[in-house]
Amino acid sequence: MTIDLLSNRKKKKMTKSGLRSIATKTREMVAALFSILFIVIASAAIPNYARAYDNGGAGWAPGSCVMYRLYNRNSGEHFYTCRSEERDMLRSKGWRYEGVGWFAPTTGDPVFRLYNRNAGDHHYTRSSAERDMLVAKGWRYEGVGWYSVPENSAGKKYPLYRQYNPRARRGNHNYTTNKAENDMLVRLGWKAEGIGWYAEAPGYTHGGWTTIPGEYE
Repeated sequence: MTIDLLSNRKKKKMTKSGLRSIATKTREMVAALFSILFIVIASAAIPNYARAYDNGGAGWAPGSCVMYRLYNRNSGEHFYTCRSEERDMLRSKGWRYEGVGWFAPTTGDPVFRLYNRNAGDHHYTRSSAERDMLVAKGWRYEGVGWYSVPENSAGKKYPLYRQYNPRARRGNHNYTTNKAENDMLVRLGWKAEGIGWYAEAPGYTHGGWTTIPGEYE
């Protein structure tokens, strides 16, 4: 009788221990599944701005992504987007719309868009190594901003010149198809950093920023 009681107690302990082990493993599996799900959702949440382009400039550069250029007087930052709703949102917050910076292809080499939460500044690059270096330093990767004509493309392409202002804390990069603007900034102390990427068509013509017909003229 005593032996049976002891045996029953051991069985109960083993059963409880087994149940706890199963519960622990179940919690771990659920946590792992949620972790995988979070990564999948986070990856899907990174927008591809170039997919959301609207060709408001059809007739100017059919099939191209119209790249809007805006300027923040307070920070000195130039901002570039192919989304008219993003352009309009920034204009409503006081950014100055400067017209069309250039026309980008809808396929090609991706140009990555990053954001510095501390400085409130955006950066754009074709280089995945530069993107990864900035992410490692705390910049937030915001996805593909637009595309560049491949450097080895036999078709027509226009360089986007990149300049850097070493004295500015934010808004310290500028990108332009206009060589005269590039040279003017370099004379003012900006550092010429070469070609950032390539456009299908320039946005600077006849001495001024081009604008979409009927838009903010």
